[in-house]
Amino acid sequence: MQRRVLLVDDHTLFMEGLKYLLETYDIQVAGEARNGIEAMEKMVQLQPDLVLMDIKMPVRGGLETLREMKTLFPQVPVVMLTTSEDAPDISRAMAYGASGYLLKDTAGTDLIDFLNELEGCKGNAPGDMVVRSGDISDKMASLEMESEATGKKAALAVHRRLSRQQREILTLVAEGNTYQQTGRLLGVSGRTVKYHMERIMIKLNLKNRTQVIAYAVENQLIKKRGGITAKANERWVNQSVNRPKRTAKKIMKEW
Repeated sequence: MQRRVLLVDDHTLFMEGLKYLLETYDIQVAGEARNGIEAMEKMVQLQPDLVLMDIKMPVRGGLETLREMKTLFPQVPVVMLTTSEDAPDISRAMAYGASGYLLKDTAGTDLIDFLNELEGCKGNAPGDMVVRSGDISDKMASLEMESEATGKKAALAVHRRLSRQQREILTLVAEGNTYQQTGRLLGVSGRTVKYHMERIMIKLNLKNRTQVIAYAVENQLIKKRGGITAKANERWVNQSVNRPKRTAKKIMKEW
């Protein structure tokens, strides 16, 4: 089945050359638009299978249009075909859901190869944008590293908002201990553990204990491990030794 492509660019000469290239390879140009507003109108009217769009255009640019397109037509791949090598443009295109980012000096055969590869894919995961330039790839890698570093700093900032006791409680609960077990290990009551978990939820703006644990693991605030920590184990042993045998056996059954 012949693919139907919408071209969005304000340069007439470039658009004509691109249209000729696509039709030479049996790719139908369903329509053309000169700016983002026209592009959205054409999307509704023509319902294309693919969009090739520039970034710098009058009236409304490609990035703002990309965001709206992916909201209203998430199933339609959008490829940015541009002269821009600016890191902010690359970052926004990736964040808004572009399926590809190609420079206008890309060879015609490389563009066709890319579109054929894109047709064979079911779709890109969010942020999984394909490029066809070494320079753009390097900038994307740099952006991803900066984003990861920023995420780690944010996680550390959240971590520091928790008291030492709250971090210990969060670690033990995330490892699978009940509130009563956690309290026993830390020498406090289960009610105290529950109170601190509620405070943790408020600080992290989360709704329940499950979300707290998932958030902590995802943001590397704690490491999910089997069993209890060595420090907690030492506390438990000390408590067991200092209690009557009947109490210690009862505790052992709970583990």
